[in-house]
Amino acid sequence: MATEYVHPLEYLLGNSVPFFTGPFLIGSHLLTMWIWLFIRTVEGLDSHSGYDFWWVPFRYFPFRPGAAVHDFHHSHNQGNYGSFFQFWDWICGTDKSYKKHVQEMKQKSKL
Repeated sequence: MATEYVHPLEYLLGNSVPFFTGPFLIGSHLLTMWIWLFIRTVEGLDSHSGYDFWWVPFRYFPFRPGAAVHDFHHSHNQGNYGSFFQFWDWICGTDKSYKKHVQEMKQKSKL
């Protein structure tokens, strides 16, 4: 599973601390934290699956990048850092290499 295939330090600082900081700061109920864990796990599995399943509710959010965008992040090791909020990549300009890649693929398919 690519979702959890990270260095232990990256998992701690990049996944666990950000996940738990918000709920602890606002004093979330334990059940709320379990629901949040479930939602983030399903979303992480979906974005790392390589497929855009029609039945996953996250794909209907307009700001959700989808598996193809996140696959580019892993295959090219650049850009598309947002796993759920794609607008941050647009604001920070980290989606430019992906957009260029998509244009190149379109040009190749026309040949």
